[in-house]
Amino acid sequence: MPFQGNGVFKRIANWTLNAAQNINILPDLMDADTNDIASGLSLCLVRDGQAPMLANLPMGGFQINNLGAPTNPGDATPMSWVQTYTNGLFAPLNSPNLTGIPTAPTAAVGTNTDQIATMAALLAQAMTANLPGQSAGTADMFPLSQGASGVVGWSGNLKTSVIRWVDGADITKKVAFDLSGLTTATTRTIAIPDKSGTMAMIGDVPAVLLAVLSPSGSATADFLNIFTSAYDSYLVTLNGVTNSPGNLTLNLQFAVAGAVNTGSNYVSLNNSASSTATTAFATTGFGFNAAGEIRIKNANSTLPKHVTCEMTMFQSGTTYSGQTSQCVFTPASIVSGIRLSWSGGNNFTGGTIRIYGLKNS
Repeated sequence: MPFQGNGVFKRIANWTLNAAQNINILPDLMDADTNDIASGLSLCLVRDGQAPMLANLPMGGFQINNLGAPTNPGDATPMSWVQTYTNGLFAPLNSPNLTGIPTAPTAAVGTNTDQIATMAALLAQAMTANLPGQSAGTADMFPLSQGASGVVGWSGNLKTSVIRWVDGADITKKVAFDLSGLTTATTRTIAIPDKSGTMAMIGDVPAVLLAVLSPSGSATADFLNIFTSAYDSYLVTLNGVTNSPGNLTLNLQFAVAGAVNTGSNYVSLNNSASSTATTAFATTGFGFNAAGEIRIKNANSTLPKHVTCEMTMFQSGTTYSGQTSQCVFTPASIVSGIRLSWSGGNNFTGGTIRIYGLKNS
């Protein structure tokens, strides 16, 4: 072996020593020495790249200089090429300034380490964890405001159909807004008046507007299914109601189960005393001084049923006149509504009719 394992070449023969010892140069000894030198040369690097390396080449701390630009994945790469082609592609480990949309693994809910928090992790955590100021009974809500005495209100999870406001001092006090009744893809707007006051619930209002009708061009003003068990008394107001020319009378008929009872025909006022061709009820407004109204009571009474009505009408024109009349109707079952019409079947020509339900108690 020409090399000794440490890169040192050791010859087989020493011709000077052989001459001093009178040893002749023999062919076999000459061939062995020359072949050993040839073997050693075969283990050396060839500048023109004739043969590949047979093992790793330790550089002993020294450099390979003046490398060319790499072309294949296994090529050695000079520092200048690395700096040129990776400039701006990698962020420094210390305070990196990332651009674009960098991504990272999503941390599990409840992770409490230095792991990067992605948007997916934050959203998952927000949907499950209590927010600051929440306590028992408010886990599905988030605080609306924070004061010296603590949270004063929470709002419910907006992904549900009910939004709640809660008193921070007493979480058993809640106001719920139920959105489940809204039509899909519909926005309803609640307008707040520019004044302070106490909000009233529909159940607290003595009279609730049930229907509004402008019957112009129709022979009848029908409210045949307007009555319900929620109200026992009703107020019908007429404003600016007019009719076709003629000696006409305003008639009231009751409806049972949505059908007009032809036997319940009650009159209020005809226009024969007026010097004008058209009769208008309460054209100057309706109230105590000039009004047109019908009061219906006992609409949901138990048997025997006696539905009462009281009609007060003021007729305006060049001559004013008024009339009040009462009626009693005894139906076979609960009354469901009313019909207003003019005698002779003439059409309404104008005005507005409103029906209010009056609370039972």
